[in-house]
Amino acid sequence: MSIEELSNKGIDSFVNNFVSFISKKAPEFCIAQYKKHEMKLNKGLPEYIKANYQRCAYVRTLLKRDRPTELDKIYEPLQFKIDDDILKEGEIKSSISTDLHRTIISGYAGNGKTIFLKKIYKELIDSQVNFYPIFFELRNISSGTQTLLDCIYESIVTYSDSFTQKQFTYGLKKG
Repeated sequence: MSIEELSNKGIDSFVNNFVSFISKKAPEFCIAQYKKHEMKLNKGLPEYIKANYQRCAYVRTLLKRDRPTELDKIYEPLQFKIDDDILKEGEIKSSISTDLHRTIISGYAGNGKTIFLKKIYKELIDSQVNFYPIFFELRNISSGTQTLLDCIYESIVTYSDSFTQKQFTYGLKKG
């Protein structure tokens, strides 16, 4: 056997051993990392999601002021206008929930913006998406020196005091 053949055999042996090692250890490492990062957000956010889901699943109406009504029973689909194009509700939902596009929905008071967003929030939770949706109404911003992110964080902590600012920042960075 020549020196070149021995050298190639050594490289082949090294590569085979390396690939074998990686194929055995990588799945364990990846699963451990996933669980570690999943725990960062799972401490606190599920309580918020559950409480906020209940807030979005029921709404008060002018006809039934004394008790909340189930949103699904009274909801009427909307149409949206962007420039001269009329979009169906499903297209907007897909843009927001599947493609995660940032979207601004504007309109006159009483046009159904909040109800529509509550419906999307509820549907996201029902379909068990792989991210944590946050539903925050801008009308809940109190006057003062707090930023929007501070207000959103405070709304989460209201439901789960174990949720930390570090977890919140981590979640924002991860989307």
